[in-house]
Order: sequence, then structure tokens, then C-alpha cells
Amino acid sequence: MASKNIRGITIQIGADVTQLDKGLKTADKSIKQVQNELKEVEKALKLDPGNTELVAQKQQLLAEQVEKTSDKLSMLKNAQTQVEEQFRSGKITAEQYRAFQRELTNTESELRSLRREQTAYNAEQNTARQTSERLSKQLDTLAEGLKK
Repeated sequence: MASKNIRGITIQIGADVTQLDKGLKTADKSIKQVQNELKEVEKALKLDPGNTELVAQKQQLLAEQVEKTSDKLSMLKNAQTQVEEQFRSGKITAEQYRAFQRELTNTESELRSLRREQTAYNAEQNTARQTSERLSKQLDTLAEGLKK
């Protein structure tokens, strides 16, 4: 969580000057809310893996988590130049600068991981859908054969 690691770094976004840790704290809070909801959906899916409503919710929540993490990464990248300048001019410490760099790297890694998970889940669902369609066609063919 950024708010614990990045303190005292002030950045300017447009005309607004703000504490970076406050902006990241808000982003982390919304990401955490989506993570918690996703965990609940995953628990429910373990009990009822074929529930199409839960599958749709998981896909939606994964997409939302990717979006929110991407927004957080954009915020960090937008602040990066200012943070580097503050570090060079001595306005922030080396520790603060390293904490910022760790946060940036961790967020990039988290986003890559989420995108891989989303891609894998979507592929899994497409395979399940195709299998279901194939079985449905086979059942239809079998039913027609039994009528004759």
C-alpha cells in the first residue's frame, strides 16, 4: 500500500498540488474494495462453478480491477518526473525516492499479473462455452436419431 511507503512527496497535477500518498491511498482503497468483492465471487464459484451470473461478475470484476490498477499506474507514471526532480533537488530523501520506485515497479507487476489472469480466465470461459455448444449439438443430433 502506497500510503505507508510514500509520505511527504507533493506533486502537481494540472493546477492541483496534492500529496502523492493521499492520491495513492484513494486508488488503493478502490482496488482493495474490488479485490474483496472478487474474493467473495470466487468463494461462491467454488460452491457453484456453473453459475453464469457469478462467472459474469468475475469477468466484470477482473476488468474493473485491471482498469483501477491501470489508473493507479498512470498516476504514478505522471508523478514520476516530478518525483525524480524533487529527488535531484534534495526536496525528498533517497528513501522516499526508492519507496516511490518500488511502488511503481510493484504496480506494473500487479497490472501484468492481473492482465494474465484476465486473459487466462477469458480463455477458460471460451473453452467452456465451446464445449457446451458442441455437447448441445451432439445432444440435438442424438435426439433426432432417437425420433427416427
